[in-house]
Amino acid sequence: RADNFVTARNTLTQKTMGYTGIATAKMVWNNKDWEDGQRCGLACMANQNWTIGVMQEDGQRYLYLEKNNEIVQKKPFKGSCIYLRMDADATKNEYQLLYSYDAKSFTALSEKFPMEFGHWKGVRIGLYCYNVKENAGQVSFDDFTYTHDGPIAR
Repeated sequence: RADNFVTARNTLTQKTMGYTGIATAKMVWNNKDWEDGQRCGLACMANQNWTIGVMQEDGQRYLYLEKNNEIVQKKPFKGSCIYLRMDADATKNEYQLLYSYDAKSFTALSEKFPMEFGHWKGVRIGLYCYNVKENAGQVSFDDFTYTHDGPIAR
């Protein structure tokens, strides 16, 4: 349970690498595992926090976009799988959050937005799952792919 994304303490993060990159996560779940108040998805984190994910309220699931703990867009969602993506271009300071149902064609849920350095040394990607009402709910990130033009481990 957490009041919002910032207070959720189980977020898995990765600092962005290089100048440009694309991070894609496949999020899957069993429909019986969802509880009202649950929010799960992909985050773009720095001085501000942008999240794209799935949330449940009053038994209905929504695809949603959040900026600094304020929901700026939500639309009804049905299904048990979604692909979430962050496109990053640090040279232009442009980031964008997108989604797909088939991992082939992605639709932007956000406009391109700038990021400023935050508490760490730059932008981070995050995977999160928390519930604003109770200690309940779960989700699986079945796949995570991050391609970038930065250094590659050998």
